Amino acid sequence: MPARLRSPELEPGDTLAGYRVEQLLGRGGMGVVYRATQLSLQRLVALKLLAPELCLDVGFRERFGREARLAASLEHPSVLPVYEAGEVEGLLYLALRYIEGQNLDELLEQAGPLEPGRALALVSQVASALDAAHARGLLHRDVKPANVLLEVRAEGEHAYLADFGLARSSASVSRLTATGTFLATVDYVSPEQIRGEPGDHRSDLYALACLVFELLAGRPPFRHQDEVATLWAHMHDQPPALSGLRPELPAALDSVLARALAKQPEERYTSGRELAQALQHALAGERTKLAPAQPLPPAEGLEREFPALKTLAARPNNLPAQPSPLIGRRRELQELQALLGSENVRLLTLSGPGGTGKTRLALQVGAELLERFSAGVYFCPLAPVRDPELLLPAIAETLSLREQPGQTLAETLREYLSEKELLLLLDNLEQLVAGGPRLAELLAACPRLSVLCTSRALLRIGGEHEYALEPLPEDDAVSLFRARAVNSEPPEAVEEICRRLDGLPLAIELAAARTRLLAPTELLGRLEQRLPLLTGGRRDAPERQRTLRATIEWSYELLSPEERGLFARLSVFAGSFTLEAAEEVCEADLDTLEMLLEQSLLRRWASGRLGMLETIREFAGERLEDAQEADSTRKQHAAYFLALATKAEPHLIGPEQAQWLERLEQEHDNFRAALAWAARAGAGELELRLATALAPFWDTRGHLREAVGYLEHAVAGVHARDFPCVRAKALAFLAGSLGRLGDLGSCKTLSQEALSVARECGDVPTVLYCLLNLSVSAADEGDFEAASSALAEAGDLAAQGGYLAELGMAKGNLGNLAIARGDYALAESLCEESAALLRAAGNQWGLSHAVFNTGLARLKQGQAEAAREPFEEALRIARELQAREGFVYCLVALAAVESRLRPERSACLLGALAALQQETGILLQAAERELHGDTEAAVRAKLGDDRWAAAWQEGRALPADQAIVFALGESPAPAV
Repeated sequence: MPARLRSPELEPGDTLAGYRVEQLLGRGGMGVVYRATQLSLQRLVALKLLAPELCLDVGFRERFGREARLAASLEHPSVLPVYEAGEVEGLLYLALRYIEGQNLDELLEQAGPLEPGRALALVSQVASALDAAHARGLLHRDVKPANVLLEVRAEGEHAYLADFGLARSSASVSRLTATGTFLATVDYVSPEQIRGEPGDHRSDLYALACLVFELLAGRPPFRHQDEVATLWAHMHDQPPALSGLRPELPAALDSVLARALAKQPEERYTSGRELAQALQHALAGERTKLAPAQPLPPAEGLEREFPALKTLAARPNNLPAQPSPLIGRRRELQELQALLGSENVRLLTLSGPGGTGKTRLALQVGAELLERFSAGVYFCPLAPVRDPELLLPAIAETLSLREQPGQTLAETLREYLSEKELLLLLDNLEQLVAGGPRLAELLAACPRLSVLCTSRALLRIGGEHEYALEPLPEDDAVSLFRARAVNSEPPEAVEEICRRLDGLPLAIELAAARTRLLAPTELLGRLEQRLPLLTGGRRDAPERQRTLRATIEWSYELLSPEERGLFARLSVFAGSFTLEAAEEVCEADLDTLEMLLEQSLLRRWASGRLGMLETIREFAGERLEDAQEADSTRKQHAAYFLALATKAEPHLIGPEQAQWLERLEQEHDNFRAALAWAARAGAGELELRLATALAPFWDTRGHLREAVGYLEHAVAGVHARDFPCVRAKALAFLAGSLGRLGDLGSCKTLSQEALSVARECGDVPTVLYCLLNLSVSAADEGDFEAASSALAEAGDLAAQGGYLAELGMAKGNLGNLAIARGDYALAESLCEESAALLRAAGNQWGLSHAVFNTGLARLKQGQAEAAREPFEEALRIARELQAREGFVYCLVALAAVESRLRPERSACLLGALAALQQETGILLQAAERELHGDTEAAVRAKLGDDRWAAAWQEGRALPADQAIVFALGESPAPAV
C-alpha cells in the first residue's frame, strides 16, 4: 500500500484507472459513486471508490479481491454486473454497470406506497436474484430499497440488486464477522444478526420481507427514532398488520408477512421464490374472492393490478403468427420450457428427422417463454443458408445488426448480446453443423444468451443438450389428420393411416391433403402399395426418413410427368421465389403450379411468393439429380438472377432505389445460391458479374462483410487479363466496402489498382467511384490536399460526363472536408449543392447523407432551427430505405436541435436513441459522439436530474418506429 492514500474526491474530467469521471452520483458509508466513462470501451459505468477507512482496513483489503470476484461471478438478469475491481494508489474501486434511473428508496420518497401488482413484480425480480446468489453460497447481508436500482424498459420496470461487492461467502460468515458487529442497515437487520449469530440466507430473506412491507406500507415494519428501539422491535415485536395501514389490501398478506418476518429463521420461507409465490397467491386469492358478479366501470390503475393476457407483443420478438393451434406435444412443450428455464441448459438441440414438427414446436416454445427472456425471443430460419461462414451473418440479420467499422461481425454480435437475456431459435441447422464452434464462442461470450436449435444432426460442441423429438402418439396423430382432412371417415382407416405413417406430422398433413380426392380407405390402400418399396430404398437413410420419403414419394407418384418435372426443377430455388422466376427458370405454367399447391408440395405466402418445405425441397432436389437436369437448371437459375441484379443496378442510385433494394433483399438467398453454384462450377465470369452487380445493394443495406467475401472470391477466380473492366469495377466496390469497415489502407491500394484499369477501359463511373474512395482514405490520413485533389478531378469528370449522382457525392465529400477543417459556411454551401444534385439524380441514400451534413454544418454555426429541416428530411429517407444507421444519427442531431428551447423533448429523443443503440448495436462516430455528449450535458443542466430522468426514460420506452414518428413531430410528445 502506498505511503499516502489517494483521495476518493474527484472532479468531472478527472481520470482514474482508465475511467473519466463525468458526474458525482452519491455518497454513503461505503464511499463515493461517480458516473464515469470507461475510456477503452467508451461505455458508461458506475465507479464506486471505497471510503478511506475501508481501504486502510487490512482485514477488509484481504477480503476485497476475493469478494469482488464472487460478485462478478454472479450472472443473473437482476444482479447488477461488476465489470472490474482494482486498486490505484491504495484506493480500492469497483466499476459496475451504470443504470440510468432511480433506486427504490428514491421511488418510495417520490411516489409513496406502491400498487400491489407493481410491488410484486419488483420483489419477484429481487427474490430471484437472491436465490441465484444463495445457490452459489453467497449472502448479500444488506438488502434494502437503496440497493435496488430501477431501469425502465419497453416491457416494464427492471430491478437490479446492487452492492454484492460486500457479499460474504456463507461458508466463512462466522470468521468474517468475528468482531460481533452486523453489516446490515438497522431498518432491515434480522434478529439473529442482532444477536451476533452467523446468520444464513434466511437473514437476507428477512430483509427482503422488510423491503416488501415498506413497498406496500411506505415505511419499514420496525422503525423508531432511536436505533436501539428499532433493534428491540426486530427482536421482540410483531409486525403491524398491513391491512390496518392500507385497508384495501387483502388480509391474506398479513399472514404471509408474519411468516416472512418470523423471529426464528427456521419459521420463515426457505427461498425468495417461495416468498414471492406466497405474496402472489395472497393477492390473487383475495381478488378472486372479492370479484363482483357484475362488471365495474374502468378504474384508474386497474391495468397495473390486472395486466393484459400474454401475447406475442409482450416482449421483443419476431415470431411469426401461426395460422392454426399446435396439436398435441403438451408433454414436450412443458419439458422443453423446463430445460430452457434451468441454469445449466443454454444450448438445446431439438433433434429428429424431417417432418417431425420441430420448427412448429420450437416456435410454440419461444412464444411460451417470452416472459422468461427480457430481451426477447428471435426466430432465425437457416434452411436457405448453406455456408457455415454465414451462420453468424444470418443471426445478425435476424437481430437487425450490421457490421461496424473496426469490428468483425462476430465482435459486433458478442458486444450486442453480451448482457442480454435473449433466446435464439435457430431453425434447420443441420447443414451448418461445421459452424458449431462459432456458436459455442458466441455462447461463451454472452452468458445470458440461450439457443434452441432444430436440426437433424447434433452440433457436437460443449454444453449442447439434446432433446430427441419422437413421432406423435396415436391420439394426437389422429387429431392432426382430422384437423387437416376434408374427409376423416371411417375412423378405423384414419387410425391405420396414422400408424403406417409413424405419426410423423408432415406425412400426416400430406396424406390428409389427398382427402380432397381420395377417401381414407382409398388412401390406406395406396399407402399399402407404396410401403413395401421403403425397404428397397436408400439403405443409408434412417428408418423414419424412409417413412417420410415414402409419403412424399407417394405424392410425387400421383403427379403427371409435367408436374414431376416442374416439381424437381423448382428445388433449385433457395428459400422462396416469385411466379415470374418460376416461369423463367423452370418453364412453369399456372395450371401445373396450382396442382403442386393443391398437393401441399408447394406453399404460397401472403406476399404472393412461393416455396417448399425444406424436406420436400430435398426430395425434389434428388429427383432433379436423377433427371440429369441439375446443372442446366442451376445454370439457368444463376443466369436469371444475374439478369435481375444487372437490371436492378442502375435503379439502386435512382428514384426507385427503395423498391429495388427491398426486391433484392427478398431474393438474397437466391443470389447466394447462384454465387455458390458459380463458384463450384468454375463459372468465373458469371460469378464476377453477379457479385459486382450486387455490390451497391450490399453496400446500401450494410451487408459489408458478405460483400467483401463474395467480391474477393470472385476477383480471385479470374485472371487479371480476363474481363479487366468488370474486374476493375469489382475491385472498386471491394475497396469501398473495406473502407466502410475501417480498412482504409486496403481501400486505398485497391482503389489505385482499379483506377488505373478503369481509365484504360473508359469506365467513367468506376473512375469516379475510385476517386471518391481515395478522397476518403486521404482524409483519414490527414492529407486534405490529396483528398481535395481527388475530389476536384472527380467533380470535373462527373460534370463533363453528366453524372449527376457522382458529382453530388463529390460535392458532399468536399463538404465533409470543410467540416473537418472547421469552415462550416463553406461546408453548408457545398452540402446544399450536393443535395440539389443528388435530388435531381433521384439518389435517395446519397441525398440522406448530403442533407444530414447540411444540417450538421448549420448546427455548427449555431443555427439550430435552420438545421431541423435537413435533419428531418434525412430521417424520412432513412425510414423509407430502412437504414437504421440513419435513424441513430438523425436522432442525435434532432436532440441537439431541441436542446435549447424544448429540453424535455431533447431528453426524450436521447432516451429513444439509447434504446435503438441497445437494440441494433450501432455506435456513433467521433463527431456525433461529441454532439451527443454536449447535448446531454446541456439538457441535464437545464432540466435537473429528476426531470431529465423522467423524460429520458419516456423516450427509452418508445419502440423504434414510434420514436421516429415522435422525432419527426408526427405524433405528440409522450407524457413526461
